[in-house]
Amino acid sequence: ENTCEINCFVEHDCVSYNIGPSHEVDAKICELSDSDHEMHPEALGRRNGFTYRTTEVIFRNTFGNQRI
Repeated sequence: ENTCEINCFVEHDCVSYNIGPSHEVDAKICELSDSDHEMHPEALGRRNGFTYRTTEVIFRNTFGNQRI
């Protein structure tokens, strides 16, 4: 799961990802997405064995923390 999360942070347009079982033994599927549950709540659906995660980046500047 950590690798999928890192891949999402590296991919410029990624704001969420799904990770779930693969047909291969000891492997997982990592699906990166350029939308999330806030942008398109109607598109979010449950799939057996999959975990959905969103990303949130907080950066610090001289005016305090800001979320992007």
